[in-house]
Amino acid sequence: MDNQEVVQLKMAEELSKRDNRQAIINSIYERIETGELEDNEKTQNAIKLSLQMLDTFNRNIEKLKEENPGIFDHITGGKKRRSRKRIRKSRKSRKSRKSRKSRKSRKLRRY
Repeated sequence: MDNQEVVQLKMAEELSKRDNRQAIINSIYERIETGELEDNEKTQNAIKLSLQMLDTFNRNIEKLKEENPGIFDHITGGKKRRSRKRIRKSRKSRKSRKSRKSRKSRKLRRY
């Protein structure tokens, strides 16, 4: 992954964080407009609390990334896991190379 990809990933993460915050606020205000919720101190506290929880979640994710680099590579499309078939294939080819080498060396040793 080159520098530009890293920068793009960071920007995408920041945008998604901002979008998540906005989505929470929007959903609560939509409920207020439909009359499902009342706009009072309780709802304001709920907004604050949910945003705090989101921030805590994001911080925990960042800590996890620092402690275990590459933990979310499967999500961001990083290093792919090799399939069993491919692993077996490479093992076979390695074995056949070895056997060819050993046959060659035996042949050479004879003379």
